[in-house]
Amino acid sequence: MNRVVNNRKWEINTLEDYEKAMDELKDNEFIAEMSDDFGYWQSEKAEVAAQRAQVIAQAKEKGII
Repeated sequence: MNRVVNNRKWEINTLEDYEKAMDELKDNEFIAEMSDDFGYWQSEKAEVAAQRAQVIAQAKEKGII
């Protein structure tokens, strides 16, 4: 598990890409939840939410979900 990569641009072309991205974002969110630093927690949670929205939008646009 790694920290979230800020401003990451996902490329979702298959269901496998979608599932991999969502799993990685779930892991990133878990890591953020473990932080004792509220500022870190807040910024990481916001970044994960933005990336999750990006992944879902691409998947919907391409008819994957």
